Amino acid sequence: MRQLQDRIGVAPDTIEIRDLGFRWGSCTEKGKLLFHWRMILLPPERIEYLIQHELVHLHEHNHGPAFYERLCRAVPDHERHEQWLRVMGIATVCRRSNSFACLREVTA
Repeated sequence: MRQLQDRIGVAPDTIEIRDLGFRWGSCTEKGKLLFHWRMILLPPERIEYLIQHELVHLHEHNHGPAFYERLCRAVPDHERHEQWLRVMGIATVCRRSNSFACLREVTA
């Protein structure tokens, strides 16, 4: 986490792991980062990307042009990660957890 914080130039006040429903991560205006507990089932490079994505939100709280400008500087191939997460994220988590019931849970 420290290396990623240094790359983005910001550190969260608090980090929490919890069930976020359909979201992988979230950032509060008070500097708290929240991550879905199922992230641990993702490949390491996807986890790293999600952490960087949320760290950028500490600078830019929405997905506007300034957010993507910062994200592009920090993670030049961010679109590749986003695409993978859209296509493979839920399936990977469900396959690794050995339960296709989670597909119903996550997509409901």
